[in-house]
Amino acid sequence: MINIENLTKSYGKNKGIEEFTYNFEKGSVYGLIGPNGAGKTTLLKLITEFIFKDKGSITRNFDNNEQLKNIAYMPEFNFLIPGNVQTNIDFFSLTYDDLDKEVLTHILERFGIDKKMNVKKLSTGQRKSLQFALVASRRAAVYLFDEPFSGIDVITRKRIVTEIIKCIPLEESSVIISSHELHDMDQLLDTVVVIDQSRLIKSKRVEDIKANNESLYDWFIKLLTE
Repeated sequence: MINIENLTKSYGKNKGIEEFTYNFEKGSVYGLIGPNGAGKTTLLKLITEFIFKDKGSITRNFDNNEQLKNIAYMPEFNFLIPGNVQTNIDFFSLTYDDLDKEVLTHILERFGIDKKMNVKKLSTGQRKSLQFALVASRRAAVYLFDEPFSGIDVITRKRIVTEIIKCIPLEESSVIISSHELHDMDQLLDTVVVIDQSRLIKSKRVEDIKANNESLYDWFIKLLTE
């Protein structure tokens, strides 16, 4: 679905991503994992054209020609606007006409978020959950989540994992989740893609990791410390 060849992006003398080649396929959930500063966010921004590559190619194989409208993207930064939750829903609906409001309402109820609540009064976890709900409620071909578990409690993290499984049409989509929070991810991910120091280090199916009686967390730590 997304084919990447020799993708490179630099920030002055610093490498963001270097010679990255990979094929993200339809019907799979990928964990883009690695230490902070490894290049995960840079890769997601390049896929969405939030920033532009220095060299290499990104081919997006979608059913229609509206390339970037097929991508639902939750960035690491807060994209909510001033006002209440309903104001944000209305604004998001103007931008994206594929928002499924039934799914959105379900997710908000699961997280205990009322549409009348002012976003300034939401906790960090609630703000993150609202952003997740807006993105996950779109009917897109590709879903990108950049550090959706950062700064939230374990219960909220488990709920987000559950809602990804329940609400996103996984058989029809490709889901890429950038995270260094690996607990509770074993049940969600099909494949992990490890980036370190701006380069692809390894890709492996999670079921193959489990077959060796290892947790995803232990496998990842061993990979980067051996």
